[in-house]
Amino acid sequence: MNRLIALIVFAALAASSGVLAADDTSRLGLGHGPVGSVPPSAPPDTPADVLIASSTNGGSFTNLAPYYTTAIQAALPAAVITNIQDPALGPFPFPAIFTPNEYGILVVLTNDNWWGVNGNGQPEANVSIQDETRISAYMDLGGKMLFSGQDYLWGRGNGAGFPQIYLGIASYTDDVYSNGTNINYTGVAGGAIAGLSGSLVASVGGVPCFTDNAFYADDIVPFSTGLLTYAQGQGGTSWDTGLYKTVFSAVELACTTNTTQFNRDIGSIVTWLGGGATSVEPATWGAVKDMFAK
Repeated sequence: MNRLIALIVFAALAASSGVLAADDTSRLGLGHGPVGSVPPSAPPDTPADVLIASSTNGGSFTNLAPYYTTAIQAALPAAVITNIQDPALGPFPFPAIFTPNEYGILVVLTNDNWWGVNGNGQPEANVSIQDETRISAYMDLGGKMLFSGQDYLWGRGNGAGFPQIYLGIASYTDDVYSNGTNINYTGVAGGAIAGLSGSLVASVGGVPCFTDNAFYADDIVPFSTGLLTYAQGQGGTSWDTGLYKTVFSAVELACTTNTTQFNRDIGSIVTWLGGGATSVEPATWGAVKDMFAK
């Protein structure tokens, strides 16, 4: 009987530790971070020059959106910028009317969110299939997107479909720089940060980088032009199909205390994307919504 009780207790402890492992935000399994409890953002109901969608899974992971907001504002001082976050295990609260006319540039950040099908078995914990569907529709109308996510491909588990079509990724190798803290990079000729170079630091708990993780950067093979090279590989794409344009980075450029460097890089990317004002003025947005509400 005592042996049976001991086995039951052991099984319960094992199950409990399995749940904790699934909820761990540290890729090293350090027991960091609770499951997110931040409520989802309300869907935007007015147009913006830039829409930043930051995947933190309800606050479980670092949110770098404030740094991108500041950098984009430096590049486009008159721009209207709107931020949204995903809830825990749910899609982004994208606006009901979501086209390039209303949102000139889309910025998608996955920060250090490594969860997903391959990460913790929860496809909705990162950029989900629902999110990819909404983003695809936006891009098909001539969208412009900056997508930054060192673990998006890891969490997704494969590069078929959306990463190929909308990010311009021909193939990739996960985590060629695993749990690393320092990256020196140089922009690829013809790419969105061509002619630029800099240094990045990502130590756990560092500012303004990740709370729970260091770099887990990939080697990206683009269909056309890359983004940047670093010692272990090539870190992104500069993807111009003629219909839509995407800059994808598997190396987080926000991981630096050098604000001038980061603002410079984001400014170059915004210029490459061709960022500017939306064609729908906020004053007319109420009338547009009324048309769809009838």
